[in-house]
Amino acid sequence: VREFAKAFKSRYGRLDILRLERALQQLIRRHESFRTVFVMVEGEVMQQVREAVDFRLPVRDLREEELAAALKAFVRPFDLGLGPLIRGEIIRLSGGEQEHLLMLDMHHIIIDGVSMSVFWEELAACYEGRELGDKALDYKDFAAWQNRHQESEEVSRQGEYWRKRLSGEAVSLDISTDYKRPRMQSMEGDRVRFRLEASLAV
Repeated sequence: VREFAKAFKSRYGRLDILRLERALQQLIRRHESFRTVFVMVEGEVMQQVREAVDFRLPVRDLREEELAAALKAFVRPFDLGLGPLIRGEIIRLSGGEQEHLLMLDMHHIIIDGVSMSVFWEELAACYEGRELGDKALDYKDFAAWQNRHQESEEVSRQGEYWRKRLSGEAVSLDISTDYKRPRMQSMEGDRVRFRLEASLAV
């Protein structure tokens, strides 16, 4: 709920909601992942990049004690085939003009932790009216490079080495154990709790 505070340093002060909405729309146009949906084509999942996405930033007035319920209701499943896989909403607290919270929900298939830092930097820049530089690469460029790499002679040579190295039956480790190794591996386990003195934990 309080991601807006992280990006803009403070959640207090007058917020230009229309400018923020336009900043988010600018990022959606800039990055293909925000316009990507996933559909089934002949039994396989395929990416489709939409030319445009209709993104709006609705505003609600809520009291502080209503935030938890609002957040719970806000996070809900996405339809990967319809998109967009990003949604947002502004919460204006207690009907005032000075305290706002931005709720953003993005499917993990279109963004990761590293990309989030870029997202916040660019969102702040767009909101402040600063120009964003040209993008050097899109994710599809990385995917194309990765596919070429997987088909390269080097990867083929390495794969052949490991196929030979790991051929045959698996060798059992000859180490001392408390019990005889069972014929079938069991995934049974347990949890052991203990306390360390502070001097040992440093």
